[in-house]
Amino acid sequence: MMVMAELAQSLRDDAFVQDPYPFYARAMSMGDLFVWQDMATVAAASHRSVSWLLRSKDWGREMPAALGPEPAVEIEPFARLDRCSMLELDPPRHTRLRKLVNRAFTSRNIANMEPEIESLTHQILDHLPQRTELQTEFCEQLPVRVIARLLGVADDMCPQMLSWSHDMVAMYQARRDQEVQRRACAAAQAFTQFITSEITRRRRQKSDDLMSQLVAVEDQEGGLSTDELVSTCILLLNAGHEATANSLGNGIKTILESGLDPVEILSPPQRTSTVEEILRFDPPLHVFERYARCDNELVTTCPRYQLPS
Repeated sequence: MMVMAELAQSLRDDAFVQDPYPFYARAMSMGDLFVWQDMATVAAASHRSVSWLLRSKDWGREMPAALGPEPAVEIEPFARLDRCSMLELDPPRHTRLRKLVNRAFTSRNIANMEPEIESLTHQILDHLPQRTELQTEFCEQLPVRVIARLLGVADDMCPQMLSWSHDMVAMYQARRDQEVQRRACAAAQAFTQFITSEITRRRRQKSDDLMSQLVAVEDQEGGLSTDELVSTCILLLNAGHEATANSLGNGIKTILESGLDPVEILSPPQRTSTVEEILRFDPPLHVFERYARCDNELVTTCPRYQLPS
């Protein structure tokens, strides 16, 4: 009988947070799957098992009702946004929302912003002191200002939106407790009120910003509901900002530690390969949950895991 390896590693351990890769290497040496004791779950470590689980239609993002109770009333402001988030949905709901959003969120819209993003980057860098905390003063500031302009929100709202984003995203971190929940719900309520007022303004007078385009999608047959529209606008900021800010920080750190010439590896045609390798080498997000959508035996359908030595 094959026995799955069991490993212990707290997600709150600072040494692990700063450098999780020794633990990952140990986990991968045990095979495709292992029991992560601290998370009370089976974890996939190898490329083939992770790839299989993410592609399999038998495994999804939405938690089956039988596995957990409805969110408590005290976190309902946060849960209401979460229920309409594309990040938390499986097909067909995810497919419908993504198709509607893609009508407004086009590659051409993003490409047209490239000169503005480059100019904004120089503006932020030019005003930094010689010694600065790069993560908070640059890596966090650039994405939130870009997304705010994409949505058509005034620059002076960026500090407030950044604060709301940090408080809400903390709900997905290992440090979650009652105070984190309280701050996340307060942020969700305030953010919802702000986005709702912005949507109301665009219904009266539309412009060419992304939020106006999403409002236009709302009016189409089978379009976005108000809750979906609010959640999508908040998702664009929270998910888009947090992941980009951390990718920038990880990327700058990686390049500085590599000893390579930044000008060389960030110039065309190497630039694209450098960015892709940074995202592979030290990504901003490491753990994704998937739930079984039907009864199945993972160890017989997933590529066979190896016996621990």
